[in-house]
Amino acid sequence: MNESTFFLAPFAYDGELMGVGTCKLAELSPKWLGICEAILAHEGEVFRVSLQEALSHLEIQLTSSNGIGLGTFYAHGHVALSTSYLRGDDFDAESELLQMFVSSLRQVNLVQNARVNDLPFQQVFGMKERPLYVVVAWANPKISAEDQELIRELSNHFAGAFLCRCAS
Repeated sequence: MNESTFFLAPFAYDGELMGVGTCKLAELSPKWLGICEAILAHEGEVFRVSLQEALSHLEIQLTSSNGIGLGTFYAHGHVALSTSYLRGDDFDAESELLQMFVSSLRQVNLVQNARVNDLPFQQVFGMKERPLYVVVAWANPKISAEDQELIRELSNHFAGAFLCRCAS
């Protein structure tokens, strides 16, 4: 995979993989990629930040180190997406991060009540594609359909900035 493409692995909140696709930076908005790059450059590796002006009700939280990260996207303070970012630089560190990510997801009541098998999100451990963006959409009824769509688009741009454009 070249540096202008990343893999996307969306999971439903029941822990089932919805497929693995690719996302090309050329298909994303240069403006929004730039905004996401600026956030990453200004905020560093650990932050929670609101967007500006009309989108100030949307927030991005990131905890990252050495090309791997965990993220959460919010609308009006409500969780919309949980994410992980894996560049492929250190598979051992990525494995540890995925263990923490999946363990935390499995503790969510919604996952426990909706799961269709005993090990939700297990498929993530067999994924070797890199760079990889893993995302869980929570379908939170407190978040409007419009905000869900905005966050989905924002998260794709953020993943592109983190995984491809800001890679060192």
